[in-house]
Amino acid sequence: MKSFLFRHGPLLTALFMLLFCHSVVAADRALLIGVGKYSNSAYDLPGIDIDIRRMEVLSRQLGYDQRKLLSNREATTANVEKTIREWLIEGVGPNDRALLYFSGHGTRIPDDNGDEPDNADEVLALFAAGSKG
Repeated sequence: MKSFLFRHGPLLTALFMLLFCHSVVAADRALLIGVGKYSNSAYDLPGIDIDIRRMEVLSRQLGYDQRKLLSNREATTANVEKTIREWLIEGVGPNDRALLYFSGHGTRIPDDNGDEPDNADEVLALFAAGSKG
C-alpha cells in the first residue's frame, strides 16, 4: 500500500484538487425557466412551480452554486435571450458548467431560412406581453 501511494501520490493529489477545488472556484450556473401561464388560459400548465422547485434542488445537489429563475412574467423572449447571453453564456468560463432548464410548452413555427426538411422550427413558448401570470 505504501508503494502505491508513493508512486501515485502526486497523481492522486492532482485528481483530488481537480475534483474538489473546481467547485470552489467555478462559476457553475443554472438558468431555470418556467412558464405555466399563457394568454389563452386553455394552455395554462399547472405544476410548473413544482418542476422549477425540484430542478432548483437538483441543480444545487449537482453543484450549480449560482442559480437564476425566470417564471411567467419574467420569462419574456427579450428577457430570456438577454439572461442567456449576459448571465449564462458570458458569465461562465471555459472550465465552468452551464445548465439551461425549461418547463412549459413548445411549439412549431414556419422555417424562415429553409434549413429544416419539415419546413418547421421548434421553439419554446415563452411569456407574451399582455398575458396573465
